Amino acid sequence: MKYIIFCLFFASLCSASEKNIAIIFPNSFDTSYSAVMNGAKESAKNAEIRLRKNFNIQTIYTPHESLSEKLQELKNKKISGAIIYLEDSKQSALKEKINSLFAENFFVVLLNYDIPESKRIAFIGNDEDVTLRFILNKTRTHNDFNDIACYYLFHGNETERMDIDEQKNYDGINASIFRKLFERFPSKNIFKSRTYSDFFTTYEKTLKQDDNFAVLIMSADVLSNLPYIQRNLDTRLVIAIGGNAQFYGLLKDATLDALITNDYYGWGRIASKLLIEKLSENLDSESPIHLISPIIYTPADLKKFTHDWTLWLR
Repeated sequence: MKYIIFCLFFASLCSASEKNIAIIFPNSFDTSYSAVMNGAKESAKNAEIRLRKNFNIQTIYTPHESLSEKLQELKNKKISGAIIYLEDSKQSALKEKINSLFAENFFVVLLNYDIPESKRIAFIGNDEDVTLRFILNKTRTHNDFNDIACYYLFHGNETERMDIDEQKNYDGINASIFRKLFERFPSKNIFKSRTYSDFFTTYEKTLKQDDNFAVLIMSADVLSNLPYIQRNLDTRLVIAIGGNAQFYGLLKDATLDALITNDYYGWGRIASKLLIEKLSENLDSESPIHLISPIIYTPADLKKFTHDWTLWLR
């Protein structure tokens, strides 16, 4: 009898010292999700040492339209909180579920896109002003800074110029930073293309008419045909926003002057830290909004690029 009581007591202690956390992604296709996950696990390991508690982190793939149901399901399964990676800004309907779960001590951290009116304990995203300042400074290294011609390139099934309504209503990837850049560099040269090579081949004559121009690749998907990209000597400046470990070659051969990517590992590390502190110590962040500087790689940063992605994808 005493042995049974001891076992039950020990089990209750183990349960009390263990927290289960979910990281929810919209799909399983993006390598950046691995970076988020590994960053979160690093924070959890550090917290386990400091707090002498176990933090189990599990990855879940759920489309956005099913998030409310999935969060309730996780709560029913004794999951203590969730880190949610949002792909777009159209998830305001999730606010009520986050708020109701908050009242039940189930806490949520949002990544990439925020729902400001919700009771998420934190939002972690990209500091777009860092990207903007870098591009502005980079263009200043070229002649005729005020006359630079900017070509904005997005991903699309066909290689064509975007019409004015598409430009005004665009709300896809990097939409916010596009508007900030467009305010500084207004341009009629806004295109979409399946690949960068298709774009350059189609509009090479147009590009050569401008002595001083920059190609700002707003959707890294256009760089998917890696073996076929060659740097044209007439290209003045090419900067891509986004990317993954496969883009090493584009930096190595200077196809890209710079690759700007979110610090996904840092996002995961900070999100996990904040959620664990809330669950274990009821600590609230001084500010719920955490804008993290992106990581900027140039051809001179190949060692750092390799180090970071090796860490992120281990």
